[in-house]
Amino acid sequence: MHGGTSVPASRLGWVAKYPRHRRCKLCGRDASAAGPISARGKCAACADQRMVENLHSLRAHRGEGFERWYHEMHLTFQHERSPASG
Repeated sequence: MHGGTSVPASRLGWVAKYPRHRRCKLCGRDASAAGPISARGKCAACADQRMVENLHSLRAHRGEGFERWYHEMHLTFQHERSPASG
């Protein structure tokens, strides 16, 4: 709120997509125990752990992070090669 009026959600952009989280969606700890919670709902410890797991997954070419990356790359290149896109 600013000056007694509220900003419509349509003018907030990405902020409206990510509600303010009170608990980490991975470990379940609340903000008073875990510290600040990110816009995507993770505490710092869980965010760091997830990042390290994804890096290991990409290096090993297996695991959840690699599978997600591979799927997105496949869709990207499949779209670029289709006759409708060119």
